[in-house]
Amino acid sequence: MTFLKRLFSETKAFDEIRFKDGLNIIIGEYETEKGRRGELNGIGKTLIVNLIDLMFLSSASRNLFQQKKFTFLRNHTATLELEIKGESFFIKKEFNKLSKVKLGMNFSKLIEYSIKEAKTILFDNIFGHLDYEGDIYSKYFRDLIIFFIKDDSKISSITNPVNFIHTSKKKGDYLNINLILMNLPNYNFSNAVKINETISVFEDQKTNLIESMEQNGNNYNEIKSEKILLEERIKQYEEQIDFFRINKLYEDLEEEILNLSNDVSSLLKKKHEIEIRLKNLKKSFELKLPEFDKDQVIRIYNEVNKKITPIIKDKLQQVLEFREKLSLNRKNFLNSEIDNLNKQRKEIQEKLIDLDSRRSKLYQKLDEKDALDSIKNIYEKLIKEKEKYEEINTYFKKIDSVELKITEEKVNKSKSEKILKKEISDLKQEREKISSTFLNIVKKTINLQEKITEAFLNIEFFEATRSNEIPLKIEVQVPREDSLGKTRYKLFVYDFTIFIRNIIENRYVPKFIIHDGIFTEMDTLTKVNVLNYIFQESKVRNFQYITTLKSNDLLIEEKMKDELGYNFLPDDYVICRLGDIQEKMFFKNEF
Repeated sequence: MTFLKRLFSETKAFDEIRFKDGLNIIIGEYETEKGRRGELNGIGKTLIVNLIDLMFLSSASRNLFQQKKFTFLRNHTATLELEIKGESFFIKKEFNKLSKVKLGMNFSKLIEYSIKEAKTILFDNIFGHLDYEGDIYSKYFRDLIIFFIKDDSKISSITNPVNFIHTSKKKGDYLNINLILMNLPNYNFSNAVKINETISVFEDQKTNLIESMEQNGNNYNEIKSEKILLEERIKQYEEQIDFFRINKLYEDLEEEILNLSNDVSSLLKKKHEIEIRLKNLKKSFELKLPEFDKDQVIRIYNEVNKKITPIIKDKLQQVLEFREKLSLNRKNFLNSEIDNLNKQRKEIQEKLIDLDSRRSKLYQKLDEKDALDSIKNIYEKLIKEKEKYEEINTYFKKIDSVELKITEEKVNKSKSEKILKKEISDLKQEREKISSTFLNIVKKTINLQEKITEAFLNIEFFEATRSNEIPLKIEVQVPREDSLGKTRYKLFVYDFTIFIRNIIENRYVPKFIIHDGIFTEMDTLTKVNVLNYIFQESKVRNFQYITTLKSNDLLIEEKMKDELGYNFLPDDYVICRLGDIQEKMFFKNEF
């Protein structure tokens, strides 16, 4: 259970902000003509949200504060104090060392960590006690926390509220995070996604094999046709040899030449396969085991639970020793395999030289005995065609093998989707609760003149028609969502639906949500209804809703005042008041 307590700077880079229960408003007041025209950026509303996101290890915020215009912060620090299970927890950043972060429960004894280490610690503290029937890992920390912190630029880029992580995020990844936040199990969904990914890997392998085949200029179908023609010609040459009649004197020579030719063809095939295996083994040396610092890991667990540190230290030592042994064994194995294959290749090459020498001598004997040139020519053509055929056929065999794996995975995919379909069906009651909460929020916040029937939140299984298609969809719609204001309204309703469901179910997730610029372009009636709804909910449920507003966003037109008004005094819920003159800006600095 995580709440925001305060944001402050020991070095006085900005004035302290204390967060309250319920509605928290960060307001910007524009007094200058430049500010009123919207030509002034940087008074600090969004910067406060960026700074909070920085504390939660956002790389985007880190890049922002590393820009040249923020060099004035170089000797400053910022600290966010959280309340986790009733106790203070501090996150401190030094602007001259943004690749590190200090964490701890005692502000005077904070410990410095790398970003990677800190993600594990913050995940354990903020989400680690989440009772969830599904896959959830520390690597999901940023994808999860980003749901609770959205600045104006992020909100502006979101067209689909379900994909709040990043527009380039894979559908399987962002749907998985939504399932976790909705408290819907993701085991079977994750399995279906993994199968899709496996199919994609095999399809990529097939594509790479085909591209390798096509390097000589011919396309796949042309090479396939060439393979068929080669098979036909080889068959014709073999038939000609079978029916070729020569004197009894040459029969032994003919048989020996044929045997030698077959041996040459077989050895060439083995040689080509060995060269492919050698190429793949050499690539294996490029794979490296990831490095990690044992002492840093111990420090992380020491921060989380001191009692298990000695056990972790001992186990880590064993893991490191095993890891080193495994790495050495793997290298020795690869070197051994490469040496063995090189030896085999050398032996084959020597045999080929010997066979070719013996075959030349036999041809010479045929010539000496005035044998017909035709049989010699047939043998030579047959050998060349077989060599070419084996080179092409090696690729086709590998492609056939990959296609077989794709077929097997598609069977697994079909089975997995049947299980997922049943699971989604069995979760009807849970899905309906989420949809009902969504509609309830819409009813209490939308302009009554708009069609409520156009609003829905559906979580459904569907029959996938493409091999890499995810058979689950989450659809969100509100009335007249094509306008900018309604797009942001849709984001608010979806976010608050998921957020309030977590509050109702008392789940171990953050009890705060931050929306920066969510009310931009929203019509006055909807805006007032939304703020009133948040206020009313905060009276019966324990949460923090932090939002940024311009002072004129709170104004109600004179003609609407008789019918419309706030159920609270907005000024009582302002936690930070910023202005467009330097001393009233967040960092007291205009840029």
